[in-house]
Amino acid sequence: MINKKYMKKAIVSAVALGIVGYGAIVYAVHKEDVNLANKRLDALSLHNIDDLSAQAMRLLAEKGCADCHTLNSPLPFYAKVPGVKQTMQVDIDKANQSFELAPVVQAVEHHQAVSQVALAKLEFVIDNNSMPIPKYLAIHWPSGYLNSSDRQLLLDWIMHQRQQYYPNPTAAPII
Repeated sequence: MINKKYMKKAIVSAVALGIVGYGAIVYAVHKEDVNLANKRLDALSLHNIDDLSAQAMRLLAEKGCADCHTLNSPLPFYAKVPGVKQTMQVDIDKANQSFELAPVVQAVEHHQAVSQVALAKLEFVIDNNSMPIPKYLAIHWPSGYLNSSDRQLLLDWIMHQRQQYYPNPTAAPII
């Protein structure tokens, strides 16, 4: 018969090892997220655009939105792990079918209107707190989580875009 004391130590050790392993994975992924975000930030051309738009574009780059919502986005080092790449590719394909971020960034960089459809999609996921998806946040929570001030910044930017490019002269002014 198995000693209860030994079994308890084994279970506690396995749980502790699992927690340490999860922490190590999250740490390594976070470091890669920061690296990819810095590359995206360096590639942004945010010259002569308003501060709110610049902040919104930086936030979308830093939070990893482009990881899934940009076609041919560079994959992180861990995408080479068998099974991981396939899972990621399915998620990326599905994400790009729903929303592509590159046209939004290009419009902002070129001082053009972001499409009303893109603004509505962004507003919907922010209002419903449906992005990033829980599966992504399970590993990317240190760098991918949008807090309430991040969400408000994006909503303010969406409102700013609408006021700038899609004014409604029949609507009551925002007070």
